[in-house]
Amino acid sequence: MNQVPERVEASLGQLILGRGEMGRLRYALWGLGLTLVKWNLDRLLGASLLGVSERLDYRALAQLYLWQSFPAGVEREGMLWMLAASLPFLFAGVMFTLGRLRSAGMAAGWVLLFFVPAVKILYFVLLSGMPRRVRSQEPAKESGWIRWIPHSAWGAACAAVVLTTVFALLTTAFAVKVADIYGWALFVGTPFALGFLSTLLFTAREPRSLMACLWVTGGAMLLAGGGLLLFAMEGAVCLVMAAPLALVIGMVGTAAAWGIRQSWPGNSWSVLPAGLMAIALPGTMGVEGWMEPVSPLRPVRTEVVVAAPPEVVWKHVVSFSELPPPDEFLFRIGLAYPVRAEMLGSGVGAVRRCHFSTGPFVEPITVWDEPNRLAFRVESNPPPMQEWTPYEDIHPPHLDGHFVSRQGEFLLERTASGGTRLVGTTWYEHRLWPDAYWRLWSDAIIHRIHLRVLRHVQALSEAEISGAAGPAKR
Repeated sequence: MNQVPERVEASLGQLILGRGEMGRLRYALWGLGLTLVKWNLDRLLGASLLGVSERLDYRALAQLYLWQSFPAGVEREGMLWMLAASLPFLFAGVMFTLGRLRSAGMAAGWVLLFFVPAVKILYFVLLSGMPRRVRSQEPAKESGWIRWIPHSAWGAACAAVVLTTVFALLTTAFAVKVADIYGWALFVGTPFALGFLSTLLFTAREPRSLMACLWVTGGAMLLAGGGLLLFAMEGAVCLVMAAPLALVIGMVGTAAAWGIRQSWPGNSWSVLPAGLMAIALPGTMGVEGWMEPVSPLRPVRTEVVVAAPPEVVWKHVVSFSELPPPDEFLFRIGLAYPVRAEMLGSGVGAVRRCHFSTGPFVEPITVWDEPNRLAFRVESNPPPMQEWTPYEDIHPPHLDGHFVSRQGEFLLERTASGGTRLVGTTWYEHRLWPDAYWRLWSDAIIHRIHLRVLRHVQALSEAEISGAAGPAKR
């Protein structure tokens, strides 16, 4: 045997300076230890500097540390203090991760995954299980589980696609049925794990090209989406909306696994890291469900200019007649759209019922300032969409309470020409993450809903003015 002697782990000073290597057990212990210290430091800061200790409970701290999301109610100054306190921990985490990557024989660029919520947890578990890379001239020994993977490229691809699809379906079912969470772990962690595990399985017997691995990941995602439809866990609309994010994250997971296999060209590497990642994903979903995160209220404003005075426009804002069938693609594929509105009573305390294609919004009036402002809270929300599905009807959990309107208002401002600037605003919240990604969809959908209503009010008001002006001219 001719084997290169095992390299010695670096001291903490060397690691902080970006030198040397870090073993997996040491990396795991330091990571967990720093997490606990940072966790309790945030509690101390919340109590002594911000006066919000009751908000910074363990659930809020988990949301802050693992998902980089600040609890509601913390002021901007408080955020800066907490960010400043997190910098030493962030620096240490990056340096230790670089040392662990060097020990495992992986490229330093993979440290970027340390900054991705949900993925950072899976990545930490993966690196904590990756053994040190030791080059040997001995023939690689075949791990016992590898004999179940076919030798041919097509056979290996089929095995990888089927096995990872089963894994993705099981974890998705756990997220939505048990943890009741549509969050980072589902929409980011699951695609990453799917791409990562499918690539490890596909390349188990021999190296494959990165492009071939990406095709296998795409096939696994396509089959997983079909499985969600087949088992009535999701409809086509939600799957199409989630697909762009899932494809990007899945490719990142594929590239990460492919990089590992480049560093470990044989098949003697330990299966422990992949197994730990498969266990960590549902655990991450459970933590996220326990946190019960809720996004802050977000406003969406839309305006049109109506060639009619506010006194005329007001009548059609309060209630309006049946709208024509929608032409917009989003509404025709199943997203809820407004049909008509009616007012029960008048003044504060009256109830406006805005009927959508999936049911009515119940909106008690909170401000009645005729003809300037109408404001209301939303007491009841209908489902946000009617899913496309091969079955007669399904009702995924995200249709209940994961995307809700809380309040709204109409502002009517008289223009210099005697017309009306009509502004509609909806305040909503959702339980879908990553927040920035799903806001692109939700803001666009609400804006389209606004335009459908405001343009209808515009047409009714201008038609009334035209009708009144006609006889006068004669």
